[in-house]
Amino acid sequence: MKAVVGSLALTGCGLLALPASAATIYIGLQPTSGPLAEIVQVASGAASAGATYGSTTTMSGPFIIRTVDSSDAGSVKAPIFLSSLNIMKTTAGAATITVWVTETGLTGGALTTFMSTLTSTFLSPGWSVDETTYYTAGNEKWGTGVQLVSQDFASSDDMRTSTKNICCTANPYSLTEKFVISETMPGQARLAERITATLIPEAPTWAMMAIGFAGLSYAAFRRSVKSRVVARAA
Repeated sequence: MKAVVGSLALTGCGLLALPASAATIYIGLQPTSGPLAEIVQVASGAASAGATYGSTTTMSGPFIIRTVDSSDAGSVKAPIFLSSLNIMKTTAGAATITVWVTETGLTGGALTTFMSTLTSTFLSPGWSVDETTYYTAGNEKWGTGVQLVSQDFASSDDMRTSTKNICCTANPYSLTEKFVISETMPGQARLAERITATLIPEAPTWAMMAIGFAGLSYAAFRRSVKSRVVARAA
């Protein structure tokens, strides 16, 4: 009984959350001027294993998609959603491409804090990036329900972090990263994105956790008393 109480407390707290493999990651490409219906899915995979698209010869219009890589190092209740992009263009003339990365199958509940860290590792002169992250109830692929943060980058080695609280997150929900990459001359963009979600337990969950730890403490106390009694009898 004591072990059961302790286990319930940990589960209610989200410490025994399902792994990220229960979620799915999708990668899509889209001309900026087109509607959402024109997003072309190019890759998908279980979140824990990740999804990858691109090579030295993968083209999308005038752009070379060297790498779009995404995975989740957390769980469905506490995702650590990671993405990186490496995109080039060797021809003259201005152009724009939009890259979408979505993770679906995430599990919400109480108040959740989302921390978005957006990084411009390298941008060639004449290149710019508009990075936006979204939370969407209803588990929508390419969802743009609630904007978490949006940042514009026009230089290399630039990192920005922002947080936003959502109450209460849906079951299930999705997270989306949108990268609008524009350029006026040949060059390259290397980008990184990280969204970390922290579920803040509700009062009943805290109470369940306290009961669980109290049960574990009582069990340890009983074992200690029993050991002393056995030692004296010997």
